[in-house]
Amino acid sequence: MPSKKVLALKVLILLMIMILIYLRIMPELQAPQPVSPPRSYEVTNVRFREEKSQFHQSQRQLVKVNSVFTIVPDLPHNLNVLLIINTIPLETERRNILRQTWARQSSWRLESQSSFPDSGDIVDIGYFFMVGFHGYPCIDQSVEAESQIHRDILRVNLTDSYRGLINKVLLTFEWVTNLDTKPRFIVKADHDIYVKIPELATWLLITPTSRKVYAGFVNRNARVIRAIQSPWYVSKEDYSEEFFPPYCGGPFYIFSQNLFVHVMNASKVIKPFAVEDAYMAVLVKKMGVEPHDSGRRVCVQLGIL
Repeated sequence: MPSKKVLALKVLILLMIMILIYLRIMPELQAPQPVSPPRSYEVTNVRFREEKSQFHQSQRQLVKVNSVFTIVPDLPHNLNVLLIINTIPLETERRNILRQTWARQSSWRLESQSSFPDSGDIVDIGYFFMVGFHGYPCIDQSVEAESQIHRDILRVNLTDSYRGLINKVLLTFEWVTNLDTKPRFIVKADHDIYVKIPELATWLLITPTSRKVYAGFVNRNARVIRAIQSPWYVSKEDYSEEFFPPYCGGPFYIFSQNLFVHVMNASKVIKPFAVEDAYMAVLVKKMGVEPHDSGRRVCVQLGIL
């Protein structure tokens, strides 16, 4: 029979082995586990007809995770201008800064002849943030909690990435086309833009109603990048020309409603490519509309003040 000391030693060794195994596997168990990338969706009339009844019962509700939009915002009715702010899940602090500055539901009045003759020269502005998924549950859940407080987030069921931005924007734009409210102008802005709301309201108010507006920071003579390792790579199959048409840079551009609808119709025919702002210009060119350089009149890109 082994002595008590030998048995005690064996038990001690066994305990040490178990502790080492525990210490080895615990970090892996505690680490956040990435979720499978949410399924992306094609922009089709059928999909959005199916979802429309859910959206319009309430301007905001949490819908099933496997639908196109997993969070939708509250929006005022009878908007003249709708600001769509592109952001990513991690940028909570930046969103809060924008909420305290220019990203607000607001009304502006201008005492002059305007494109809103029945509104008493008042422009009503609404906004929301568009986001995708991050991939880590704790971050994506924090976005859901944030949306419960502010009710100003539209989350698209795809993973946020630069190459996927075009799908995120097209899906968001399609959601906007299905709203009951039909804003006269749709503005897309990145979260590193400061929009001068009074100047924007003034400029839009004096814009003739019939004018088809595509405006922003205009880039001209931009060569198409064919280097496959570049994030701005576009294949010849997707776009065969050597140069893009003049386009408004992605951080900020404006569509009038009478152009926006035609652009969205064209997007169902012309295959998207990953350079979102240039792709929008390809759609606009089909309408025979030239971009207007609004420049720093209505916004400033932070970092180039």
